[in-house]
Order: sequence, then C-alpha cells, then structure tokens
Amino acid sequence: MINRKYSESKFYISPQILIIISVLLVTFSPITIYFYGFPLLIHSIGVFIIWKTNKKLKTKILWTISPIILCLIIFYYFMY
Repeated sequence: MINRKYSESKFYISPQILIIISVLLVTFSPITIYFYGFPLLIHSIGVFIIWKTNKKLKTKILWTISPIILCLIIFYYFMY
C-alpha cells in the first residue's frame, strides 16, 4: 500500500472542487447568490477545509481570495 501525505489526499482536492463549483454558480447564475446564498456557503466550507490542511500559507490565501476576485471581474464584464 502506498503511503500518502495528508496534503496529497482527496481531503485537499475536495475543497478546491467546492470553491470551483461556487465560482461557476455565481458566474453563470448570479441570482443564486441573492436568493439562496448557496454559493457563499459552498465557498465558505471549501475555504474552511483548505485552511485546515497543511499547505503553504501562500496557497491558502490564493485559494481564498482569487475566486472572489474572479467572480467580480467576470460579473462586471458580463453585466456591462
């Protein structure tokens, strides 16, 4: 059996998938954030799990901030 490090397990990949899903939901259907808040909940869970892993601080900050900036940029260009 292959021994894996904690950061290489599926536990680290799953929050990245959650954050990507929340970005896609907000980008393609911005109304979901106003009525349901579901993408914000998914993003918060993903960020919480990422901050519990043992990755570098730079990686954690990038996965926390970059989806929000990406959503704002895409939302701005599609709305105007």
